[in-house]
Amino acid sequence: MVSGDAIAAMRASVALIDAAELASLVHRSLKSVRVDSIRRPETLPPRYIIPGTRKLLWRLEDVKEWMDEISIVEAERLRIEQQRRNGVPRDGTSWRSTRWPSFRRSAVGRPPRWLSARLAVGSRPVRPSAAVV
Repeated sequence: MVSGDAIAAMRASVALIDAAELASLVHRSLKSVRVDSIRRPETLPPRYIIPGTRKLLWRLEDVKEWMDEISIVEAERLRIEQQRRNGVPRDGTSWRSTRWPSFRRSAVGRPPRWLSARLAVGSRPVRPSAAVV
């Protein structure tokens, strides 16, 4: 038989938390934690599943590791975002290709007439003369 001290030591080493405690730790509502545990489990730390039960439990140790991992990933994302610069690209690409990407080519392989007149470098659009004989 296992003594009371051994059970207390095991409880201290495992330290399980339920959905309400996890919700308060990750600053979400209880309902969103419950829904995410079923529909989007990748957005939460790994669950601690006891066979034969449906209770939502997480090990506190796993939750802490998950939160540390998320903070590292977020810091890396912010670092990359700060390196990205705003403005016109200076690597030789044309601003026209970035300005109207959906109008660059039509279905037949050329830009539409109204756009090709605007994109023509150094030329003006030709107006039809009024007196055509």
